[in-house]
Amino acid sequence: SKYLENILMVFTSYNEQYPNSKAYATIFCNGNRINNAYLPLLKGALALGFELGNHTYSHLDLFSVNEETIHSEIQKTDAILHALDSKDTHLFRAPFGNVNETVKNVVTVPIIDWTIDTLDWTGKSEQEIYDAVWNNKFSGAIVLFHDGYPATISALKRLLPDLHEAGYQVVSV
Repeated sequence: SKYLENILMVFTSYNEQYPNSKAYATIFCNGNRINNAYLPLLKGALALGFELGNHTYSHLDLFSVNEETIHSEIQKTDAILHALDSKDTHLFRAPFGNVNETVKNVVTVPIIDWTIDTLDWTGKSEQEIYDAVWNNKFSGAIVLFHDGYPATISALKRLLPDLHEAGYQVVSV
């Protein structure tokens, strides 16, 4: 979303402050949301060391579609992402975390799920998002954030240095 630029600025600022412990993330993208306005942001994310992942083309509930549709959703997004990072395939995160045997049969790359859901998309406050991560953190945790929410950006501004001070390093998948 338009907030991705702000998230990248938070990471850039943190990385300038802590050059020996830089933070990175994986951005799972919906192919239908990648347009000319957002291409520079994704290129900027790659330049910062971020990783791009596949979140299907149109964010369908994969429990409600057949294998052909799942395959098409993944292939269309991989083709768009390939133009950005030259990778043929990308890590995959299913919309809503909905993974069943049908999805597992189609997806040929690692399927990534989260271990900490901030629920930022529900309108949580900065403090609630911060607490969701801080109170549940552990080494190797995968935290789910969404880029469309100002409270997420504010929480990240606090979390990155606080996690560093607590001995954690934020990395891409």
